[in-house]
Amino acid sequence: MAEELRKITQEELDNILVEHQLWFESDGKKGKRANLLKADLYKANLFRANLMEADLRGTNLQEADLSKANLGRANLFNANLGRANLQEADLQKTDLSLANLQETNLQEVYLFRAYLQEANLLGANLLGANLLGANLLGANLLGANLEDALYLDSQLEKAINVPSKYLLKKDIILDTESQIKSLQDEKKELQEKLQQASSATKEEKERLKQVEAQLELAEQTIQREQDAKKKTKAQIETAVKYLKNPNAYISKQITFQYILMGLYVLLSLLTVWFFMNYINDHYTNFKLNMDSGTTFINWLFYASPLLISFSLIITFINQINKRLQNIVRLNERKRYVDSVEGGLQAINALSINNEDARKKILDTMEKIINHTLQSSEKANEPIMLEEKAVEDPLATLSKIKDLVK
Repeated sequence: MAEELRKITQEELDNILVEHQLWFESDGKKGKRANLLKADLYKANLFRANLMEADLRGTNLQEADLSKANLGRANLFNANLGRANLQEADLQKTDLSLANLQETNLQEVYLFRAYLQEANLLGANLLGANLLGANLLGANLLGANLEDALYLDSQLEKAINVPSKYLLKKDIILDTESQIKSLQDEKKELQEKLQQASSATKEEKERLKQVEAQLELAEQTIQREQDAKKKTKAQIETAVKYLKNPNAYISKQITFQYILMGLYVLLSLLTVWFFMNYINDHYTNFKLNMDSGTTFINWLFYASPLLISFSLIITFINQINKRLQNIVRLNERKRYVDSVEGGLQAINALSINNEDARKKILDTMEKIINHTLQSSEKANEPIMLEEKAVEDPLATLSKIKDLVK
């Protein structure tokens, strides 16, 4: 027979809270630590209450208001918190093992390193909650809301009945196919019993109807996920096509730059060769034969090839330097495009069979694209090639952003 809970009036509860606050502030020298072991606090008003390190084992806190309360390091082992309001409460390192948190409001609750082993979180609202470091071994998360909550996949893997949309590594199709097989086996068994009217019970007939309904729902789930996966794959393939067009253009331009650079190197070498030979064969003899009758026009006639050759060498060296800069910049742009393309291909290869999981991945990809567009100053500088600016390949990412939504 279950042990009867202690009845506590609101006046007694207020006194306990005052004593506990005094105990907490005096570091145990004054007041008294709250002992609410197996107390009946149904619908109690504990708004902003300080119950740090309090003993609440087995306590009934159903539908109680614990919003913004401080329950850090408190002991709530096997406590009943069904449909209670703990919004924005502090539950850091709190022991909630075996606690009942069914349909409890845990919005933005701080559960850092809390103990939730085998806790019942059926239908609990954990919107925006911080679960980092929390022990969820055996915790029941069936129907729980974990939107915007902070947690690691490894934590959820230890829990049970976790909604599939929060398990990024879980394959819904494989999971549903397994469920279908199990349901089909059960349906076959029930049909065999129904054929023998004498052995079929009303419950078994009802169960057969439920199994058929679940089978239909599971098959619809598989079809929906397969369609969603195909759609995602098509979006990624289209996005990659957007990237391949400018990348092909960049590759051609890089090859063109190498050809131009090679041509300018060859012209530079030929000009140097001409420069050296002209000095040896013509200009040196002219200098030896110079006398008082040699005019400036005569000197300019023999010196002009040297001046032109020297100017050409400077020009060619300058052009070689520009080609090298263009190659570096083009390779930089190609690297950006390759990086984004690689990310898109990774999403395509690792596409999870779950719409919400895909949305999170694609949202992350969109942030990467935005960051690349905003932070890449080099990618926004036009490169002049033969009086024509190279099209900025990262401009195509704006189109890809629309696809990944």
